[in-house]
Amino acid sequence: MQLKYKANTKLFPKAKLMGRVKLGAFFALPEKDFSEYIKQVEEDETFKELLNKYRIVRYRKFPGIRPPPSHLKLKEELIAADNFDLAELIQRQPENWQTVRKVALKIGEERFSRFLRGEDSISFEEIFKECDLSHQEAERFKDFINSFHLQESFFTSSTSSNLSLRAHLCRVAWIQQQEGKLFILPLENSTYLVRGRYFIDYRRWENLIQDKRVPPDKTRKISSLFRKLDLINRRTTTLYQILYQIKERQRNFLLSGDPRDMTPLTQREIARALKVNPSTVSRAIANKSILTPQGKEKALKEFFSGEKEKIKAFLLEILREEKEKLKEGAFSHPLSDDEISKKLKEAFGVEVARRTVTKYRKNLRIPSSKKRDLN
Repeated sequence: MQLKYKANTKLFPKAKLMGRVKLGAFFALPEKDFSEYIKQVEEDETFKELLNKYRIVRYRKFPGIRPPPSHLKLKEELIAADNFDLAELIQRQPENWQTVRKVALKIGEERFSRFLRGEDSISFEEIFKECDLSHQEAERFKDFINSFHLQESFFTSSTSSNLSLRAHLCRVAWIQQQEGKLFILPLENSTYLVRGRYFIDYRRWENLIQDKRVPPDKTRKISSLFRKLDLINRRTTTLYQILYQIKERQRNFLLSGDPRDMTPLTQREIARALKVNPSTVSRAIANKSILTPQGKEKALKEFFSGEKEKIKAFLLEILREEKEKLKEGAFSHPLSDDEISKKLKEAFGVEVARRTVTKYRKNLRIPSSKKRDLN
């Protein structure tokens, strides 16, 4: 007995490591592949029997999750329809969103998307007439479109690498504010967050086995299915817990949309709170994003940053304002790194040396003031 026990203890670490590798690969699956995997599992006849015939499996909803409202689909598609940050404009001009949505619904989402990109010859006047816009609505729509083209110009010249990364993100949820409270609203490609995790009634399963109500040839299939459901549960539960932690810990930022309210947070901190390995958190958030209450898309990784990332966010905010001021004629030239350093202190109370601004600017692949002046 003693020899057998020692042999098992030697084998256990290897088996445990193999289990971790398998789980890591499962967490690394793209959302599309993960959703397809769930679909295949739930279409299996064995799963349907466990759910409907034996009633061993059922869904248990995650707390704080609400089904997405009917208008969310339109908003998501409009944001996805263009490579530029349309959500950023919605955040900064929430009063214009209803008018924009009215136009999109009237002329159709595909045609509206073409109009945004300048691929449709329809004029403002034709849109106003076709959509029966009032004078005030017409002005709001013009403001929105002008702001969109202004931002398009900025991002095309300065942050194409960031946009390329954003194009590969998969939005999994929208954190929405309702009466001062924050709720998680899953998007269409993460419906598993609406259904929740699988609850397996193992006691009932044991009773069915003892009563011989399950044919022996199905026992192995069902045991294999249980392992698949456990894998799915571990991934969906981890993502939900991360979203919940972001909702709670970044509450001030999510409510205000102000980068200054972002709380420094590391993946290691969340891993400790969830009692998982930091690599699990890293895989769970990879290539995923959410919409903030202001409608802005944010990669999950952006919520895990220290003071350096916070300063980079402030820097981008100053450069966005610079672009607007240059168009308006309020600025005669782009800001130098020294001037940006002073702006950071004035606007955000952050003291950063000029050479540090230069380093962050280069890291973000933003040209110098001389090169920005040529754009």
